[in-house]
Amino acid sequence: MYAAGTVINGVNGTVVYPLAKFVQLASITYISLGVLAMLVLMYPFYYHTRASIDESLADVDLIERPARKPRWRRAH
Repeated sequence: MYAAGTVINGVNGTVVYPLAKFVQLASITYISLGVLAMLVLMYPFYYHTRASIDESLADVDLIERPARKPRWRRAH
């Protein structure tokens, strides 16, 4: 008994699954499309959070704080 969609190849008796090959190709394309759609949908949220993170860092002034001199090099 063979599964649905099988074709017995006449060359050396190998069993070919055209449905399985189609499902494999479709799964590859649909997974890549899903990843692409996820990236496209998540991009505005990512951009917004990045902008807000940059704003909060600028508010705290972590980026442009001058480097403190180490204590042991200070002039007494």
